[in-house]
Amino acid sequence: MNAILYLVTGAPGAGKSLALEHVLARNSPYLAFDIDWLAAPASQLARTDIMSTSTTWPAYNAVWLEFLHAIHKNHRRAIFFSPLDQRDLALSGQPAWCERIEWLLLDCADHTRRTRLRQRPGWTEAMIAEALADAQVLREQISAQIDTGSATPDEVAAAILDWVERLGVRD
Repeated sequence: MNAILYLVTGAPGAGKSLALEHVLARNSPYLAFDIDWLAAPASQLARTDIMSTSTTWPAYNAVWLEFLHAIHKNHRRAIFFSPLDQRDLALSGQPAWCERIEWLLLDCADHTRRTRLRQRPGWTEAMIAEALADAQVLREQISAQIDTGSATPDEVAAAILDWVERLGVRD
């Protein structure tokens, strides 16, 4: 099995967390992970809130990439849900263990994203504007996309698993 990193990305409000819940509910043969799952212990280790301290992000990404490498060493396929974009990984370079990275963008119309983010506690208009800008960057970088505004979460999960399966035929 070749080392492929299956990376499902999207700016905040794209529906990554909900899609992940539905992927997990399908009990697929793949292991799915959310970048946020290790944020609390990583923050304890770093002695700072890694979610708001951007200087910690490259190291946090590196921890996740090594974790995903361990999954590969165990002959399993992982699907990584993260808001990363290609610039984030360009800083550190593609991991040596990884033959290629396959990117899938979960996206929605800007008005849908605004509505979703306004419903989140603590989200300011400045944060929403940043999420909209992030969404535009991702749209320009990644051609494989799923519209989470027009598909149900279960349809999105099915499409994600189909995407991994199609790409896995090549590995």
